[in-house]
Amino acid sequence: MSRRRAVGPGSVRPTRSGALLVAVALVAGATGWLLGQPELSAIAATALLATAVALWWVVAAPRETTIVRTLMPPRTRVGDDVLVRVRITNGAARRTPVQRIGERAGVHGTVDLTVAPIPSGAVRDLTYRYPARHRGLHRIGPAHVTVEDPFGLVRSTRPGSRTDELVVLPRTWRLTPLPGAVGGHALERRTPLPSRERHDDDLASLRSYEPGDDLRRVHWRTSARQGRLVVRQHDPPWTRRTTVVLDVRRSCHDDDSFERAVSVVASLVELAAERGELVRVITTDGTDSGIVGEEATDALLDQLALVSLRPDGSLAATLDQLGRDPDGRLVVCTGALGAPGHAAVTGATRAWDRCVLVTTASATASDEPDPPVLVTWTGGDLDRVWAESTGPAIRSGVRS
Repeated sequence: MSRRRAVGPGSVRPTRSGALLVAVALVAGATGWLLGQPELSAIAATALLATAVALWWVVAAPRETTIVRTLMPPRTRVGDDVLVRVRITNGAARRTPVQRIGERAGVHGTVDLTVAPIPSGAVRDLTYRYPARHRGLHRIGPAHVTVEDPFGLVRSTRPGSRTDELVVLPRTWRLTPLPGAVGGHALERRTPLPSRERHDDDLASLRSYEPGDDLRRVHWRTSARQGRLVVRQHDPPWTRRTTVVLDVRRSCHDDDSFERAVSVVASLVELAAERGELVRVITTDGTDSGIVGEEATDALLDQLALVSLRPDGSLAATLDQLGRDPDGRLVVCTGALGAPGHAAVTGATRAWDRCVLVTTASATASDEPDPPVLVTWTGGDLDRVWAESTGPAIRSGVRS
């Protein structure tokens, strides 16, 4: 993503040194005139002349400068590096002086670049890099171009390029899959399918190729992406659908626990896409993605990049609504949860055959029978915590 804009006129003002020199010149001139000292008047005149020359230097500097900023990539993940290329083109008939380009890199700080003189018609490329530490939509820029005279007496600051948008997606982890689960309705009764071919594809989940599998069942696009052969496995559609509930209530999260919860949901979205499964993401403020497939993965991740805490909403009401029509697996992601909250989630999710409750802050389990599998992730690697928490439950046949 890039934007182009010619540098405008901006503002011209003396630097601190320039202001001090003018003040000294005025005092020296006044003193020389009052005391009849021509030497002081000469000093004052020289200082004012130097300031006038500095002003001319800055004002006369070429302004036909074009700046193009390119983000590589414009869409990244928390923890990855962002490379920014700034291309400056001198469209003036003479070379530019030394320039300083400063711009704000979203919430990641301010960048200052020094640009050597650029000949007429020439192009200069500069780059800088920084890690994307914060999820969300960040605006890079605008840039401003600063020119000073060689003595540092006068400074001109002019607006440069406009802003570019950088999307930082939540960090994701490679999670072990949950087994299929039965539900109350088949997919074809909920989502009309246009053709027999599409019907067959939507009934197929993916698994690793095993010797003896029919090569006609190989899913070549996923095999190329993963670097290993995977084949379609036809299952009842409701067994491979995952509904994910993200609790966005401010009352149960701090900033860190909320970021962990968003990472869990994003990891589950990517897991569903990798396995060719269906997923539905619902937040407690009422946002609902609907039942979507692999083609909607990027859109879902973009939405998760922008999701934020809300003062309202109800986890109980959301789960109650879902419990009236359970299909497939349910994963609930929340923050701090006490024993009463755990009991409430247990009661509200009994209709689901497979259910996982993920807490990203302190959690206290209740004594309610048949609870969902509890995954408490307050730090470390999510993939390890997930495998350790869900693995035993899957092997023992507990509701998971």
